Amino acid sequence: MATKKVKTSPTRILVLDFMRNQIQLMRNVNRFGTALNYEKTMKNFAEFLDGKKYRSPR
Repeated sequence: MATKKVKTSPTRILVLDFMRNQIQLMRNVNRFGTALNYEKTMKNFAEFLDGKKYRSPR
């Protein structure tokens, strides 16, 4: 049985965009600790997807 390659780029972009949006929403309602935790989670998830270090755009 042959295995199929799955392209992850479109999904990755959508997930990271969603996370960035959630981070901004948390900041807008003064939930800075939650925003920081989400940002750290996003960074680690992006590194996992790419296999390399990720710098969050600010």
